[in-house]
Amino acid sequence: MFSEKMKDAVRSAQNVIDLCCSAGNISITANKDLSEYARLLESIDPSGTDFDSRSIFAKGKVTRYWERFAEVYPAMEELAERLARDRKILSNTVKTLSRERESYEAAFEEYRKNVPENTTDSEQLSQLIVAKNMSALLTNTLNEYTSLRDSTESVLSISKQAADIAVIIAKTKYKAAISANTSALYMNATEAEYKLKMAEVMKKIGAK
Repeated sequence: MFSEKMKDAVRSAQNVIDLCCSAGNISITANKDLSEYARLLESIDPSGTDFDSRSIFAKGKVTRYWERFAEVYPAMEELAERLARDRKILSNTVKTLSRERESYEAAFEEYRKNVPENTTDSEQLSQLIVAKNMSALLTNTLNEYTSLRDSTESVLSISKQAADIAVIIAKTKYKAAISANTSALYMNATEAEYKLKMAEVMKKIGAK
């Protein structure tokens, strides 16, 4: 039969997984916010805008693009703040899952040492399956949350760079009324660099 320590380990692991997978958990929230962010970025996709054209038609299109960007920017900032909170909660969840897996694997290893390698006892075999399945479930849950945390971090980092470049261009070249703190690193950035950063973040976030 399971030792008391192994019983406690299985019960504790299940409780942590249930908490992570409960209704309204951070995975659902973060994925929802990322999807909303993707739709917002799609609405200001610059790939079809020719910023270098000298034609009157193209210049009008460029002006309208930056007007649209200025309208969307506050919503981008709000969503970025939400994603930053999501990232923090995801990071804490990953730490919790990592500690839980470490504790579980220690208990599981100790339990396995007391089970004969070639046991044919049906109860022992059944318990080993339960223990192995729980180990796999913990690992998969940890990997899922780690991947989501890393994706959120990457999207935030790249989109911040793209937004900084865009704000500087919009304010200096097109006199857009945007209130934002930007990095001095991008003071000389170009529209081409902005397009590249936007393409990178849209690919990362899965925008169409």
